[in-house]
Amino acid sequence: MQRTWTYLHQRTLDVLAGGTGIPRHGGGALDTVNGTMAGFHPIKTIEYSDSVRQISCNKDERQPLIAVIVDGNRDIVLLAPDGEQKLAMSGHADPVIAFDWISNDTAASISSRGEVRAWTIKGKRVDCTCFKDRCPKPRGLVAIPSARRGDTRFVTWYQDGSIGVFDAMKPGMVSKIFPGQVLGICGVENTIITMIRDEDVTRMVLLGPDLAEKRSLVVDFPGTIVAMAGILLDGTNPGCMLLDDAGRVVSITSTDGKAHVLDKGEIVSASCMDKDTRTLFLGMKSGVIRSVAFRPDLTFIDTVDAFEAHEFKITAIELIKKPPVIAVGGLDGIVKLGRAEEAWFQKSKQSMAKPVIDLKERERVENKLRQAEDAVAKGDTTRAEELVTAARQANIADLAGRIVQVENRIREQRAVQQQAQATRHKLIDFLERVAEERGEILVAEIGKALSMPVVEVKRWIKALDAEMEWEYIEQHECLILFDRSMSIARETDIERMMSRDAMQRPRGGQRRQLGRGRQYEGRPHPPAPRRQVARPQDAPPRPDLVTDACRATGAELVSFKHVASSMSGKMQASILGPDLHVMKTMPLPDLVPALESIQSRVHAVVTDGIISPRLVTIAEKAGAKFIIGQRLHPNLDKNTTRVACIEFHELERGLVKPSPARDGGEPHGSTETRQAGSKDIETRLLAVISGTKWQSADEILASARITDEFERNLANIKLKQLVASGTLKSEVVNKILFFLQARKS
Repeated sequence: MQRTWTYLHQRTLDVLAGGTGIPRHGGGALDTVNGTMAGFHPIKTIEYSDSVRQISCNKDERQPLIAVIVDGNRDIVLLAPDGEQKLAMSGHADPVIAFDWISNDTAASISSRGEVRAWTIKGKRVDCTCFKDRCPKPRGLVAIPSARRGDTRFVTWYQDGSIGVFDAMKPGMVSKIFPGQVLGICGVENTIITMIRDEDVTRMVLLGPDLAEKRSLVVDFPGTIVAMAGILLDGTNPGCMLLDDAGRVVSITSTDGKAHVLDKGEIVSASCMDKDTRTLFLGMKSGVIRSVAFRPDLTFIDTVDAFEAHEFKITAIELIKKPPVIAVGGLDGIVKLGRAEEAWFQKSKQSMAKPVIDLKERERVENKLRQAEDAVAKGDTTRAEELVTAARQANIADLAGRIVQVENRIREQRAVQQQAQATRHKLIDFLERVAEERGEILVAEIGKALSMPVVEVKRWIKALDAEMEWEYIEQHECLILFDRSMSIARETDIERMMSRDAMQRPRGGQRRQLGRGRQYEGRPHPPAPRRQVARPQDAPPRPDLVTDACRATGAELVSFKHVASSMSGKMQASILGPDLHVMKTMPLPDLVPALESIQSRVHAVVTDGIISPRLVTIAEKAGAKFIIGQRLHPNLDKNTTRVACIEFHELERGLVKPSPARDGGEPHGSTETRQAGSKDIETRLLAVISGTKWQSADEILASARITDEFERNLANIKLKQLVASGTLKSEVVNKILFFLQARKS
């Protein structure tokens, strides 16, 4: 169907005032490239007070109406194809600058001061809606074409770069401001084609009706837009025809942004388009109308026909298909209605020599491409490639560009997937090695070891959390890598038998493995039997071990607290000598190698990381008496180590008291007093955990009156330690962990 071009409010002086045109007489024929000519057969001539700004048809075959807008006029005149005035839409307080049909009986207009009105024609009556939303200095208005019935949205744009979307049946406006200058706008199939110039760069921006950006590309168009119309290239990709201030017609596609210029050496002052036959009707400054055909890729063909239609410069032109009428408005304010000849369209069809395409086959190919695009968006590149291969075999020439685009997207998606898979394997392999060595690691260490930004490491940890058996302590940005044996699940008869076999077999050294895949979580009642996982039995304290944390003197505590506070949050570690002075400071990953290679006597280690079993072993070999760290590893029992393990919070809250003066016979004081912090939490937890009733962690913490956030984190770790030691049993029900005191055999 034909489409009226959207004319902007501020036309260039060269186009508006570029002469009055050369008067022509006699209505004779003009020579054309084909050697034939069609005359213009006027039906009626109507004279108005000023130049004709715009002529627009509602495209209704049963009741066609032609809207005429005149410069400086506040009314919109509606004519029948025979020139009879049907209605006049009145209501604007200022001159109307732009008008467009939304449907056969619904239209919208905007005045010079930004007043927006919607019009609904009901027989001989016109209903008007005035919108309260308005912006100063409007540039134009155009409807947003839609295949959905009842969609009455239209768009306006303004000199400050803002764009507003209205609905003729609803109040209010959705607006958005773009950087730079909005040169022009047109609509095509639920898409708003916007031409924006910012810092001498012109971009074509495709927007949805909600002003969400679909696509943006740089186009080669340095001029100023006088008029603009949209069209679909191959049924899916939008394109547009522009009329610039130099009187040239320019076509631009959204696939590559390339501009095709039609410049015949004459100044084009107005235009309209017939999409069915892909024909442009150009109104020239000389008063002549030329019909020009264009191909599906928006490249132009030579002039099909030409005829004299007006004595002065043509300022507005519109085509009415049924009955075939051309309406022409001039600079002198005269509107002429003339019969259009079928020969014009026939010549246009012949000149294009368009091959016959099976429309059903084309529709099937388009459906395959849409499915392929959806598959790419979901990451299913195999399915997308199958669909694209089938689409290419159909050999639809004007869809070849879109097929290439989908193939490029498939390649890009595959590259992204391969990169993500490689990163995933690299991260998991690294963490499995860490789980063998120490069982915990800071996020910053992961990023440094794998040369990954910390933000990306956190994103991967959250993405893999659902399938990996680890605990991420976000407060400390620490990842605790639990053994697979820590998982609790329902057991089948086969699993129970396998578990008994495992208990009977002699235990050898087991390789620590980072567990993958969480187990099935059952219903809350009744609790199912817990899998009897083979765990090493708690060994009795060796006679040469101190069963409680070693006590420190007041001077030692002051020194430990000073060093700990100075490095807190820096992810560093320090080694202290017997004189309590810092011998060496290094990043956390370098602590273990430093302890293994140090020759001097070590008295204490202060680390901003986790006190792990491996660190304790290395520190014991180096002769250390104290390890001070952020937190204890859940698998570490500090009461069975030679070295005293103290957490930062115990120093800060005074939970570790200075020991009395030492004598030569007791290097670390009495073993009767235990560190109050961790033991106090454990005592409070065991005092409220029932041996008959299952309780969740929140219920236990509430009963123990543990409300401090840090103590809550410590208590959650302690609960896992008690489960690992066999003191407690646990069950996961609906993603909630329940605890019960284990019966002693």
